Formats: sequence, structure tokens, C-alpha cells
Amino acid sequence: MLAPRPAAGAPAESAEAPLGAAVAAHAGSSRSTGTGAGRLTAGEQEAVALVRAGASNQQIAQQLRVSRRAVEKRLTSAYRKLGIGGRGDLGPG
Repeated sequence: MLAPRPAAGAPAESAEAPLGAAVAAHAGSSRSTGTGAGRLTAGEQEAVALVRAGASNQQIAQQLRVSRRAVEKRLTSAYRKLGIGGRGDLGPG
């Protein structure tokens, strides 16, 4: 049986884990949509952590066992939530 989904707008439990100083610093500069580092999904957090470690989208896809397009979607969503322009704005891990 599947676990119940959190209510709409409620962050997933794993979305509360910190992403590191570089990403957390961007949380204060997120857009006015009420999102930030604490609102990233587990998948977005994993992808961001791997980008910060220097992995390419293809390497991330292989490690997470998802398509490259899924990685691109996760990263695009994370960048939007963090209010940054792309992977270069994440800084090193």
C-alpha cells in the first residue's frame, strides 16, 4: 500500500534537510512565491547535491536511475525555487 501524500503545499519530510551553506544562502533571495531551499523535493535536493559535487546531468541520471530529462526538470524546478539562474550559481559542494 502506498503511503499517504502530504497535503497540498506541505513540504515533504525529507525536504527539510539542509543543502549546505551555498544553497541555503540563496533561500533568502528566492522569489516571492514563498519557496526556498526548505521547499525542495527530495529529488531536487539529490540533484542539487550532485551538481554541487561536480556531476553532469548524465552522471546524475545514471546515479539516480532516472532519465536525463528528469534530471533537467528537477534542476530547473530547484533553480526556480532558489531564485537562481543555473548550476553556476550553486557554488561548489
